[in-house]
Amino acid sequence: MPIQLTKVAYTTSASARGGRSGHVRSADGLVDFDLAQPGTTPEPAVNPQTLFAAGFAARRSRRMSRSGPARTVGSAWPSTSK
Repeated sequence: MPIQLTKVAYTTSASARGGRSGHVRSADGLVDFDLAQPGTTPEPAVNPQTLFAAGFAARRSRRMSRSGPARTVGSAWPSTSK
């Protein structure tokens, strides 16, 4: 059964040109980066994988905050035993 969309919470758009070594820009201008493939420039550069990871982490963080205690990568879940 399809879900009916009743309220639009937020809309945005972004454009990209030049692929993984190009440029990305969001409609509001907050994201406006030249891209570089990982390891191809001597200076740190924004790469598509970094942008994806940041978006995924933000989404995952929100989901985790609703479902249990916060934890960082590599940490163990808090112990409930004494």
